[in-house]
Amino acid sequence: SDVSSGLFFLRIVYTLASLFIIGFLLAFVVLLLFHVVLGGLVTELGFTSDMPAEYPLAAATILSLPTFVNGCSTFLVIAFSFASDTWGGNELMKYASPFSVVVTEWIAFFVYLGIPVLVGSFSLITSHDDWYQITLLTRFGCILVFAAFYAVCVVYYEVRACFMLARELDVKYECQEYGDGAGVKGILKRAILLRQVNRWSGSKVVSYI
Repeated sequence: SDVSSGLFFLRIVYTLASLFIIGFLLAFVVLLLFHVVLGGLVTELGFTSDMPAEYPLAAATILSLPTFVNGCSTFLVIAFSFASDTWGGNELMKYASPFSVVVTEWIAFFVYLGIPVLVGSFSLITSHDDWYQITLLTRFGCILVFAAFYAVCVVYYEVRACFMLARELDVKYECQEYGDGAGVKGILKRAILLRQVNRWSGSKVVSYI
């Protein structure tokens, strides 16, 4: 195996810390949805007060629920993907980082263990009674920043792949405006065209003997 026992142990620690943070994010998402449903919908329908019901606002809240659910689910998918990438050795971080693999591993070490331990040690030396809270908040903040960088990388490479696909895909409606030399505007037009063709055109099945 190309992974030593020490590195394997560090990956376990990193992954558990990532899952710990994901637990907080999951609780935040659930509270957000409950706030939208209970704090918004129930209040606007007049169940919690004597005020008249605001049916347009209640309808808008109901119509916004699919967007909220879709956004929160995408948020959690990226979060669990971050934990999976952490268990796999931060492969995406190593690919996107301008530093070498060794430097990226050291950055991950300081994010997950180094900075929180230093902050906790300094809090103990300075006799802070809430040193454990300071340590946990520091660790939460470091991992959250690391996860935010991961999310930015995921979105960037997905958008980049879509642009490359829209630029390189050979379709029937080929013209110079959408060709290989097209800029961002041309690629966006071609993406819209491909979407409309896929949605509104018919289909055929060809069987080969």
